[in-house]
Amino acid sequence: MGFYSRHVFPKLCDCLMGLPALAGLRKEILAGVGGDILEIGFGTGLNLAHYPEHVRGITTVDRRALAGDGRGGMIVGGTGDGDGG
Repeated sequence: MGFYSRHVFPKLCDCLMGLPALAGLRKEILAGVGGDILEIGFGTGLNLAHYPEHVRGITTVDRRALAGDGRGGMIVGGTGDGDGG
């Protein structure tokens, strides 16, 4: 991955996708999900704050984490204790 892919694009994408107008849309779209979630394309984690409390766990995958260059990260596991919280 080059400089743009590692530094510029993620910050630009995070800035644009993190706009308040999109936060409401994220919350609305994720309101009906539950159980165990597999989020492919996790990115910087902008969806995390919008998952409802009754989600049992979230497993995430992002291509940066799979690139093997040591710059990405992958969060795997649950967000709660299995009791919906």
